[in-house]
Amino acid sequence: MLSINAAATVWRMERWTEPLMAARLEEALEEALTGGDWAAALGERPPFELETDLGGAPLAGRDLTGIDLTRAVLDFADLSRADLTGAVLLDVSARHTDLSGTVLVDADLSASRLSEARLTGCRASGLRAVQTTVLTCDLSGADLTGADLTGGIWTGNLTDPAAFEAAVTTGTQNSYPATTWHATSPRHGEALSALAGERDAARARWAAPEQAANLEDVIRAAKRGDDWTDARYPASDGNYTDLQGAPLAGRDLRGVDLFGAELDHADLSGADLTGARLNKITTVGADFTGALLDGADLHWAVLSRGDFTRARFRNATVHHVLFVNAVLDSADFTAATITDTTMYGATRGGTLLDHATTDGLRH
Repeated sequence: MLSINAAATVWRMERWTEPLMAARLEEALEEALTGGDWAAALGERPPFELETDLGGAPLAGRDLTGIDLTRAVLDFADLSRADLTGAVLLDVSARHTDLSGTVLVDADLSASRLSEARLTGCRASGLRAVQTTVLTCDLSGADLTGADLTGGIWTGNLTDPAAFEAAVTTGTQNSYPATTWHATSPRHGEALSALAGERDAARARWAAPEQAANLEDVIRAAKRGDDWTDARYPASDGNYTDLQGAPLAGRDLRGVDLFGAELDHADLSGADLTGARLNKITTVGADFTGALLDGADLHWAVLSRGDFTRARFRNATVHHVLFVNAVLDSADFTAATITDTTMYGATRGGTLLDHATTDGLRH
């Protein structure tokens, strides 16, 4: 399990650079500030997901006073130095979120989940965070004077120094306080430069015999249509979908079902993925040069910054896929069905779309 999270940060923050998504974000914020249906402004949600995804949103320094972002996913978002005075942030997810220097005075973070987030120097006097889970966060220098932290679960957080004068902590479980804190994701401004180091670490680990053997178990399970995450479990170090950096160049992967696989930095050059089911995969920085994906099924996938030079997607189904800043030179999408997909920022020299059905394809 990698603890760099550069790829996870990069694709989330870069999707908001597309003009359509940037406009949708502004519309959603305006709706949220005025009591409107801000979730609808962001468009279609993935099936069975009830929360609204603002992951990676670039909101540093924004005036969001009084905003209502109930049930928002704010993972990897940059809210550093933002003003969230009086904000309603009920039941939000904030993994790897940058809240350093953020103003949360009199805000309501109740029933929310914060993990590995930066809250250094956060001003949160009068904050209401009832039954909120706070795990492995950096709260050094935070001001929680008079905060209501009733019934919270606080584990592994750095809180020295932090101000808790007159805070209500009835029923709060505070265990394993940290004396140091190590960031497990880069700040937005550091994410791109962290990709190379993450790639090297992701690829190097597969040289270990136990990892190489486990990868073979995963492939066999995925080919049978079994739950491949069960096979990954023994060597996963806790993240059962982690196949980052996997050496799969030239492999016969026809018909595999790799639902939800994290294939960032993987080498799939020349691999045969004909008829593969690749729904909800992430492949940031992966190498698919010359890969065959004919008839493959790709729904709600993240293929940003991947290299798909000469890759073949003939008759593939591509729905709601991010190819942001990917290399699509000479990629062949002949007769593919492509819907609600963006190729924003991608290079497309010689890309073939002959007889492809495109509905909502954005460049």
